[in-house]
Amino acid sequence: MESGVRNLERAIGSICRTVAYRYAVAENQEAFEKVTVDNSIIEEALGTKKVDTFLHERITKPGVAIGLAYTTVGGRCLLIETTKFPGSGNIQLTGQLGDVMKESINTSLSWIKTNAFRMGLLPSKKNLEVVSVLKDQCHGQCKND
Repeated sequence: MESGVRNLERAIGSICRTVAYRYAVAENQEAFEKVTVDNSIIEEALGTKKVDTFLHERITKPGVAIGLAYTTVGGRCLLIETTKFPGSGNIQLTGQLGDVMKESINTSLSWIKTNAFRMGLLPSKKNLEVVSVLKDQCHGQCKND
């Protein structure tokens, strides 16, 4: 079973145990009514929300995308930041990148150059020659192909 499914199964089990506990400690178990799981029961069973507000702020900004790198021993989500600035129309890559990642980035840049005018990212097709892109693999993430 996948780890996400296992975690979901654990969360559902915690919620079921919370409801079962309420039933067990009820003074009149015959009068115990059907329980609708709502936010209060979920918070009681699982605790407060586990949201990384720093990550949320980062990924909702323009120019930040989420990538996925995987190996035989697991995977990792990658934050990928880009910015455009006046330049030669090339791409500058920073961080430790494997060949597959470099190839993916160059393919992405080609797609952007092909579709930027149509999508309204640039006022004219000739502007593509004077815009450069800086790509950074955030948080010192390890080299993954």
